Amino acid sequence: MDYLTLHEKEKLLMESVAITTEQDWNISNKLKDKKSEIVNQLNNALLRVLDYAKSIEDPNYQQIAERFFNMMDKIAKKHPGSGLYCNKNHVTIARFFAVNYKPTMYYYIISYETY
Repeated sequence: MDYLTLHEKEKLLMESVAITTEQDWNISNKLKDKKSEIVNQLNNALLRVLDYAKSIEDPNYQQIAERFFNMMDKIAKKHPGSGLYCNKNHVTIARFFAVNYKPTMYYYIISYETY
């Protein structure tokens, strides 16, 4: 196993991005023929918000979460009955930001009220 300094590891995390897959999302079986399209839209929204978060100086977690969930609202309205607001999907969103932005973002997204 190779060891990195904390700075080197943080730099590697910032230089790479992990995206979600269809298996990460809980989308209603009624829309299984549109699942790939929905996941692509979700990934595009996640990546746009991640770019935003990385581009401005010191964004707060609320700004990031609001920006993403506003985009997700639009996706959910395009695909009624998709079930995008279930707990598993909240975990997927939290994992994405924890892995690609800041680990502490996980807890913020998990507790973020979307109702």
